[in-house]
Amino acid sequence: MNFGAGIFELKDDSYRFDLSTFPNKLTKHNLIFLGLPQWREPRWKGSFYSKDCTSQNFLNEYSQRLNCVEVSSTFYSPVSIETIKSWKQQVGQGFRFLPKWPKLITHDQHLKYCDDEIKNFCNILEVFDENLGTSLLQLPPKFSVEFKNDLFYFLQKLPNNFKIAIEFRHSSWFENNRLYKKLENYFLKENISTVISDTPNRRDLCHYSFTGSNQVIRFLSDEHDSTDQKRLEIWKDFLSRNELENSYFILHRPDNINTAELIKYFSYETYSQIQVLSQNKQLDLI
Repeated sequence: MNFGAGIFELKDDSYRFDLSTFPNKLTKHNLIFLGLPQWREPRWKGSFYSKDCTSQNFLNEYSQRLNCVEVSSTFYSPVSIETIKSWKQQVGQGFRFLPKWPKLITHDQHLKYCDDEIKNFCNILEVFDENLGTSLLQLPPKFSVEFKNDLFYFLQKLPNNFKIAIEFRHSSWFENNRLYKKLENYFLKENISTVISDTPNRRDLCHYSFTGSNQVIRFLSDEHDSTDQKRLEIWKDFLSRNELENSYFILHRPDNINTAELIKYFSYETYSQIQVLSQNKQLDLI
């Protein structure tokens, strides 16, 4: 399968991300979820979707091929309860949605002075019920460790055992490729997960802090980057031997036309340790 000339040629070692020190004991409780940042892509008809698939059936066909999806629409505007219920009717019990926290809360208000909005979004997440993987909270690029108290106060407002994975986009949160120690320990204690962003242009965000039971890896591919295959191989090896309870691997690519083809390469051709998904069955390890 060809994803572009030179895409899998290695130019240098800048991609390296050493996960070899993590545990390699495999248990039957490990669940690996593979997905994309959307399902509404008409250009996938005839390749990822069937040739005659209508837009109303995109999600249903998507759920027969992959078992989770990042929901970015919640970042930009509210989603109605009726819409969520209609999504749930199109997928099986083993499928997981990963809704993003609203931009109003994360980027506009910086987690402050928005108690009503926080409560409302928590209520919306409850509608996903068993189909909720985890919620994704993406901090603004300039949200540095200087604002750590704002983050702590925000987390204290969430219900107990709340499903959330946090993406840090400022390098000040990290020490030696991990969250700074006090924060990492807090996340471990409270079972708060992180989002690990593996992107060629921001290696400082590709950290080693696996803290909660719903670990999210956002893999950003670029057809002009030579390290895609090497980075995919590293994650393939790690996920095949991990002890994480739930792992969500979300593959992003600037051009959505080829994103579905690349995730198929990762899950079916390269990732032979994973069973192929059926609509009402979670991807589990053999």
